[in-house]
Amino acid sequence: MLLVLVVIPGALYYIFMVRNTSSLVVEISPDNSYEAVISLDSKLTNSWLPLLDRVLSYEKKCTKTCTFDPIPPAEYQLRITRSGSNDFSKKIVALSGEQKIQKYQLTPKIDLVSVSWDQNTLSSDEKSLLTDDVREILGSDATVIDRDKAGQIFVFINTPSGSDVGTFRDATFRRIHHFPFAIRSAHYDPKNQTFIITSKQSDTYVSTNQFDNNIKYTGANTVVGARINNAQWSVLTHSGVEKKQGSIWKENIRFTDAIDLGSTYRLGYISKNDTNKLRLSNYPTDTSKLLLLDRSSARVIPVNSMDRDIEGIFLSDNSVYAYDSDDIVYKIRIPFSY
Repeated sequence: MLLVLVVIPGALYYIFMVRNTSSLVVEISPDNSYEAVISLDSKLTNSWLPLLDRVLSYEKKCTKTCTFDPIPPAEYQLRITRSGSNDFSKKIVALSGEQKIQKYQLTPKIDLVSVSWDQNTLSSDEKSLLTDDVREILGSDATVIDRDKAGQIFVFINTPSGSDVGTFRDATFRRIHHFPFAIRSAHYDPKNQTFIITSKQSDTYVSTNQFDNNIKYTGANTVVGARINNAQWSVLTHSGVEKKQGSIWKENIRFTDAIDLGSTYRLGYISKNDTNKLRLSNYPTDTSKLLLLDRSSARVIPVNSMDRDIEGIFLSDNSVYAYDSDDIVYKIRIPFSY
């Protein structure tokens, strides 16, 4: 018994901790203010002397670099945990006398959280009945566009000099903006809170809901949605998302829709109906994909969509959201600022 409890552990301690030690440096990225817990669990005895394995296990906290020195040459299970990142685990082997440096890039933990989202838009029947009521007051050139989340009713009125757009409340029209052309139709994008306007000359314009920023779309596709982000317009068409670059509208060849989160990250969505883009990225063609692209390293981080049939993404109040085929809205919780 004395041999097992004292002599063998003492001899192993001398061999591994005094005579032939190793060292391990673990560097983690991206570097941020969250502290990581890095642990090394020894597999030195392969469970035939579990107390020694427990003694020869280590744990440290650090934000970027952790140094384990000295450690006995052995096989270890390396584990890294950090708030906002997915857990990381890997087997490593430290050789006798080796000074080992390991670099690992943690992936952010991105969650989808179901949220209450009432678009408050008018049904087709409500819009038709309300248009009749508005025309009795404002005349036959008035047309109801839609209702926003705050309950504002938007209306356009064609005039001899163009079109007036504004709100209608208590039998009164309040003009917000004047367009120098006659409007044929106007569509409200409730998720991005923007308007798509078609003139009687078949030109397409997109505008914010306050009509303080509007622009003409000169591409060849039909616009079904519009977004302004960091003072830059994007439009969503049946072919995909297009962004204005200079005087040209360019389609994103990788994503069906994409939202830039600052200068580093891009949230990308590929529809299951967009088989060419799915094949381009080597994904199955039966499921939509949500991805986070780190443009500084070209690293692609899959977003767990919880087996939901995601149909699109949008931006609202500096947060990003996804919605599924049942029109349930999810906030995409990303553990860093952008």
